Amino acid sequence: MKIVDAEIYRFSIPLVKPLKIKSTTLTKRNGLLLKLTDDQSNYSFGEISPLPGFHSETPDQAEQQIFSLLNDLKCEYRNKPDKDFNLLPIKLKTKPLFPSVQFGIEMAIWDLMSPTNQHHDKVKVNGLLSGSTDEMMASAKKLLNEG
Repeated sequence: MKIVDAEIYRFSIPLVKPLKIKSTTLTKRNGLLLKLTDDQSNYSFGEISPLPGFHSETPDQAEQQIFSLLNDLKCEYRNKPDKDFNLLPIKLKTKPLFPSVQFGIEMAIWDLMSPTNQHHDKVKVNGLLSGSTDEMMASAKKLLNEG
């Protein structure tokens, strides 16, 4: 498989309920989507969204790093991972990547290599469970019933 294009998109999505992480309360989720396209016109996405107060890198640092790596992502890839399930190209294995950046790259590569790589016009939205165990179980049942 050969990746011929890599693009970045910014997003900001308001949260239905505020989310508290350590001493930070989020009311929206900001991040980046990495889109990879191969030489067969298949494409995939990976999310790069460091959480404030949780990740060591800031969103700005992650953005700077992924923009500096876009050309390195355009290359030939193995058709299967190595023994450590690593799919990163050799030139990226030697670079210290922020966790959120590595996650986004790996997510996009794995998705692109998936035999079920199909994209649909509808995007399903998932739910984040928080609160007590009883609250999370009730929310999970509600979300499941809603599809």
